[in-house]
Order: sequence, then C-alpha cells, then structure tokens
Amino acid sequence: MMMSAMWHKVFTWIQSRLGRNIIFWVLFLGEWWYEVPIPKDYPAAWYILFRMVYTLLVLILTYGNNLFLVPRFLAKKKYWQYLVLAISATYFMSFCIALNFNIMGQRFPKMKIEEISFITTEVPLSYSWKDMLDGATNYFFFMVEWVFSFNMAWYITNYAKQQKLFEETRKKQVETELAFLKGQMNPHFLFNTLNNIYGLALKKSEQAPETVLKLSSILRYLLYESEVKAVSFEKEKEVMNAYIDLELLRLQDSKNLHFHISADKEYELPPLLWLPVLENAFKHATRVITDNYFIEYHFDIKDNVLEIYSKNNHKGSLAEDDKNEIHGGMGLENLSKRLALLFPGKYSMTSKTGDFYYVTEVKVDLS
Repeated sequence: MMMSAMWHKVFTWIQSRLGRNIIFWVLFLGEWWYEVPIPKDYPAAWYILFRMVYTLLVLILTYGNNLFLVPRFLAKKKYWQYLVLAISATYFMSFCIALNFNIMGQRFPKMKIEEISFITTEVPLSYSWKDMLDGATNYFFFMVEWVFSFNMAWYITNYAKQQKLFEETRKKQVETELAFLKGQMNPHFLFNTLNNIYGLALKKSEQAPETVLKLSSILRYLLYESEVKAVSFEKEKEVMNAYIDLELLRLQDSKNLHFHISADKEYELPPLLWLPVLENAFKHATRVITDNYFIEYHFDIKDNVLEIYSKNNHKGSLAEDDKNEIHGGMGLENLSKRLALLFPGKYSMTSKTGDFYYVTEVKVDLS
C-alpha cells in the first residue's frame, strides 16, 4: 500500500509542469554533455563556465518567454505586443550569446564553438558593433526556432487543457440538465395521482396497491436509477408505461389515446428523453375538460435511430399565454439542450402547432 502511494506521488510529480520541465532539461543537457565531453585544451573549469553561461542565457530566454510573454500577451491574444517583445528579447539574448562566444574565441583560440554550444555557427571575433550585430544575427534565427518550438508546445498543452475543461464543463452541464429534467415533472401529475390513489383506497379498489407501486417505481427511477449515462430500453419502456397508466387514472375515456413503444433490438440510451414529450402531450391534451381528448404517441427505435412522435389536441380557445407555452415549454427546451449536448449533429427536433393540434417529432441517431 505504501509502495503504491509512493509510485502514485512519483507519477503525479512527473505529470506536473515542474516535473516535465526538470526531466526535459536533464535529458537534453545530459545528452549534450555526454555527446560532447570536456576537451583537454584548457582547464575544465573554463569549458564548464562557458557552457553554463550559454545554458543560462538560453534558460532566461526560454522561461522569460514561457512564464512572462506567453501568459501576459500571447494567451490574451495581444499578438502584436507579443511579437515585438519576443523578437526584441530573442535578438538581445542572441547578442549576449554571440558576445559569450566572441570572448571565448578571442581569449582561448584553441576552444571550438561546438564544444560549448548546441549550435556551431561561428561568430566574427571582433568587438566592433557591425561584427557583434552580425554575430547576433547568426544566432537570432536559430533562437527564433527555439522559442517557436516552445510556443507550439504551449499551444498543444493549452489546447489539451481547454478540451479537458470543455469535456468537464459539458459533463457537468449534462448532469445539471438531467437534474433539472427530473424536477420538470409536473407537480399536478403527482397531486392528481395521489388524489386518484386516495379515491381508490376509499373504494378499497384492488388497483390501489398496484398504483402505489407504479408511482413508487417512477419516483425511485427519477431519484436514483437515472443517474447513469445510459439505461436499457426495457427499463425505459417499463417506466414509460407506468407513467402513462398513472396519467390515465384521472381520465374517464381513453379510447382516443394511443401509445406505441417498441425497439427492434435491445438498446442502451440516455434516460428520460421521453419525459418532456410525453408530459407535454398529457399536459396540453387533457388540461381542459372536453369530450375529444386525443393523443398519438410513439417511441420507436429501429436501425439505431430513435424516433419520438407525439400529436395531441388542444383547445383552440386557449389564452395567449397558454399558446406561447405550447410553442415551447421549459421541458421541451430542456430536451433540446440535452440532445445538443449528448448527440451533437446527430439529432433533429421539430414542433408545430395548429388551431387544434400540436405535434412534436424527435429523431436521434444512436449509432
């Protein structure tokens, strides 16, 4: 157990920014020192000194760019400011590197530039401004490539972070939408169902226990069993049928209410996609006492395509506020958002209304 915890800490450190940087420089400089051992033309201290100065200048440029210029300018899309400052800093450090090589070459003529540098471009051995600037220019383009390579690494890392953040945000949003959907069940449904159960209990009807079980199963499913990403079609069908049966309890005549639920094979699908459509149909088709209740509802899956179809009547004399609600209630709006999150580019959802009928159609590619 202790060994496992220790390795976990090691891997965590390796994946950290500090760990990655240390490992990179150890490997990079280690290979350089291994490939180019210290020659014997002069005391080793001088070679080490020039190598350290050169390495320090490269580190200053690298981390000045990574820790200051990139987060303050490039990450904030201040491209022109970044470009001016990065070019200026790169040229100045190139000048310092060329000066270091110039001092080395003049004081220790037997030293070779490839023995202390990653690159082997010679510099003019002169302290005149023209020669010094020419020497700096020799290294400038290489250092630009060096900085560019770290910028690309930053872009890749930043993109990965943004993707991870997007996925986490998307997951949380889906969970929030699902939690909201659970709370969308019309409280009138619960109120009416409890009243119906009370009436059945007074009559000592044999339906009362079964009705209580159906309501209990729906509530348990909403609260606990729908937390998963996907559930079986059979489970969804069971809960749908229980919901329909409980809604029908309060209606005297259901001959014009038709429901069809089928699938050509077993499927796993996100829970409760049906709830807003079915609830909307009952809510608007049966909200006014009338002799012509009508609902046609289909929930079918065939060849990996889910189709939800609902057509219900509504009274043509509804108030303007009710008409607006029919055109797009919170439940259907919430369903549209869930579909966009769960099946981007793989679904369609349309709603249309007439004087007496309202139709909702949803198609989802589950493949």
